[in-house]
Amino acid sequence: MISVDKWRIGEIKQHLSDARLLLDPEYQRKAVWTSKTQTLFIDSLARGIPVGAITVFEDDSGPYKKYEVIDGRQRLTALSEYFKGELEIRESVITAQVESEDDLSDVDSELAEKVIAAGTYNELALEERMALDEYEFPVFKVTGKRAEAVRAFVRMNTNLYSLKPQEIRNAVFNKTAFLDAAIGLCETLTGELANSDSYFIDVGVVTSEAWKRMQDVQFSLECMILVLHGPQHRRDTIDHYCDLYREPKDAQKALDDAIKFLRKAFEQIWELCEGQKIQDLNFPKNAENDLYALVGALKRRGLITQAQLKKDGAELRDTIREFRRQVQLYIAMVRGEGEGEDTYAEEVKDYATTFLGGQVNSEKKRASRIEVFTNVINDVIAEIDSSSFSEFQRCLIWARSKEKICARCGEEVAYKEFHAGHKVARAHGGRSVVANGQVEHAKCNQKAGIN
Repeated sequence: MISVDKWRIGEIKQHLSDARLLLDPEYQRKAVWTSKTQTLFIDSLARGIPVGAITVFEDDSGPYKKYEVIDGRQRLTALSEYFKGELEIRESVITAQVESEDDLSDVDSELAEKVIAAGTYNELALEERMALDEYEFPVFKVTGKRAEAVRAFVRMNTNLYSLKPQEIRNAVFNKTAFLDAAIGLCETLTGELANSDSYFIDVGVVTSEAWKRMQDVQFSLECMILVLHGPQHRRDTIDHYCDLYREPKDAQKALDDAIKFLRKAFEQIWELCEGQKIQDLNFPKNAENDLYALVGALKRRGLITQAQLKKDGAELRDTIREFRRQVQLYIAMVRGEGEGEDTYAEEVKDYATTFLGGQVNSEKKRASRIEVFTNVINDVIAEIDSSSFSEFQRCLIWARSKEKICARCGEEVAYKEFHAGHKVARAHGGRSVVANGQVEHAKCNQKAGIN
């Protein structure tokens, strides 16, 4: 049920003081507005400019009513910080805005001038505070079951600040097992590995602004579903699985296993990236699809053991870096943005094709990327070291060589004459890894004999 009311700024101040108005339970992790935006908002209030309605969920389950903000958190946070003296109104910000908007010159500014001169709320004279406190906000009060109340708000579409799907999801599935597990995963990874607000910021998958809008939680939810139920089409099934795993008793064992795996998988990816952003391995700026594929590959083939990471981690890092460079070159070539190389490994072409046309994160394309990354990892992390290079390794060795000069005779090599040889012979402990590969003429390699 939805009712309409009006709250004066003075009432809002009292609700905040009494802890009856909850600003930030689940919708956004941190305030998104800058101090400039907050300053202009307070100035608008002082000028009597309409700033839109706020929407709250009215909770009367306790001894007294509480109000949880559904829409309007940014505005109310600005007010709260202004009341507490944490927001100072700066004349330079207001002046610049007034000079750029002629329509503000006609707005009554007597109270606004006093607000600017005072700087903070507590520095206002009593009568000026009382005048500002009379400003009224239209308020939509939503009552009933919490999840239904939030959905009703979404249908109303009254919010001036558009909520992201994950912000709405955080409200609808608040305190459910699946969502809590995703939030817990983000917090654990950040606490154990990150140097910033989030592991996913440090690894280069979400920006600071996206983190404020809970996009790291959304990505964690996607990875949980991937581990439990395989790759999905876009983000279409997140709500379904949040609802399916709503009760802890129905989900805890499966969720515990999934979270345990994901913690180890993200730790291995962190180690693989050497604590740097994933873009250091030639991944694009928006690398969500790639990280999703890496997680899927580790789930499909199994986690890499510490012994394998110690032995082959550097080689795997170099191989992925060169592989992803080749993918970008192939994409640019197909789009007519570059000349590209003479030849590309099938894995490179298969992976690149998933980013060319159509829905990039369809179930089919996600599954294809996972399969390719599984093969890339398996090509490096092998139980038995092959006596020769795979076709995939051979293509990467060729691509890494800028001069295409035979390491044995010093002459130029055409691709049809190319053989991938070992820099350090296998007889001397050399391994069949890309870092130990070199361009040779096939005939020169044959003359050299077994290496």
